[in-house]
Amino acid sequence: MRGHFWGIYTRWAAFRGSALTMLNALVSLALLASFASATPWLPTLRGCATSITQGGRTYALTYTTTYSQFIECDYNVPGGPSEEPTAYCFYDFHNYTLYSFPNTPTTLPQGTPGAGLPGPFDSSPSCPTVTPNAGKYLIKTREDGLCVTATGSVNGARVAVRPCDYRHGNPAQKWLFDGSLVKLTAGDSGFATDKCVDVIDGVAVSGTKLQTWDCVAQGGAANQQFSHWGRDTVVIVPTDFIGWMVHPGLCWDLTDGVEADGQPVQVWACDIQNQNQVWYLEPVV
Repeated sequence: MRGHFWGIYTRWAAFRGSALTMLNALVSLALLASFASATPWLPTLRGCATSITQGGRTYALTYTTTYSQFIECDYNVPGGPSEEPTAYCFYDFHNYTLYSFPNTPTTLPQGTPGAGLPGPFDSSPSCPTVTPNAGKYLIKTREDGLCVTATGSVNGARVAVRPCDYRHGNPAQKWLFDGSLVKLTAGDSGFATDKCVDVIDGVAVSGTKLQTWDCVAQGGAANQQFSHWGRDTVVIVPTDFIGWMVHPGLCWDLTDGVEADGQPVQVWACDIQNQNQVWYLEPVV
């Protein structure tokens, strides 16, 4: 009898062990599935300060790039004489802290506005000590082109290009880059809630138009997550290339390349050579 009960016990123990192993496997698979399906997003996006004050004058951000270990920020006096010296801020690309001479570049690389100028270069004493979070920008078709605009204040309002309102500062054109969200803030826009650029219905097909919709908390809406130049960490000025993080093969695109008032913005297969997908950023000072 004792052997009979021992046999039952050992079979139960074996079954229990198998069941627990299976349960653990199912839980692990569920966790892996949740990680795999998690929406890609970026909690923080850095960008050079939109302006600095030096010698009692305001210098506006005109250029940002990254190379080697540096983030380079160039500032100029708007409308100032061509001989007005450029002010610089140099940051560590990895920890975003400010560099000062002698740890700044001795020469600036080809392709940058200061290439060929005699060094050494130093950061302005007015630079923030840490690279700030990205700010607000006009997103334009070209330097003197049309501005990406929210065409209404309700959910579903299309995103289109319209003439830039420099005189009054159209709040529906001042886009805050908040991590991987591109948004209009309620306080500035006059909208009841923050509105974010959103891919209509999340349809991952070339030609799907962009709209504005209530912002979902960071990382919560796949339709609203965008990256810049694929770098995901620092906003480059003046040109930008905006991709959909969930479907990185699709990028913001001016429909048919037609630069006309009311022309919608869409997603289309990314092509860095496609001028419809190159956007010009003007920091809002």
